[in-house]
Amino acid sequence: MTVAGSRSLSPRVACKIGGMTDQPTPEWTRLAEHVVARRVQLGYRKRPAFTDASGISTRILGDIETARRNSYDPTTIAKLEQALKWATGSVNSILAGAEPTALDTALPTGMASQPTTALEKVMRADNLTDEQKKKIVTLLIGEREAFDRRIAEQADELIRMFGG
Repeated sequence: MTVAGSRSLSPRVACKIGGMTDQPTPEWTRLAEHVVARRVQLGYRKRPAFTDASGISTRILGDIETARRNSYDPTTIAKLEQALKWATGSVNSILAGAEPTALDTALPTGMASQPTTALEKVMRADNLTDEQKKKIVTLLIGEREAFDRRIAEQADELIRMFGG
């Protein structure tokens, strides 16, 4: 059985696919961290907004984001990759220890990875509760939005200044 319809899933990862789990595996925990970080990076701070846009149920998304299960329908994986703007096969890549392939290449180099890196760092912090992580992520998003507003204002000012 494969996760996203690919037959190239490594045997090490494939043997872990099977359903509910008492203890999240490192592969699925890694996927969960990537999914949360990417969802937030794309502006979906809350799960319901993302589930509305993706067509994935809130329960299934919760299972993915908490590594509660280690088996999903290939259609669910395809919806997830599409909604997260990842190339097909990105979920399998993450499970195999690689990085996903983002399809938002219109962003300047480095811009897409910066918010994800900060959010991933928070999500991986073992010394924080889920509630603390949520508060920190919310603060980081607020800071990023304030920064984006300041940059937009600066761009407007520079356009006026150089535009005559």
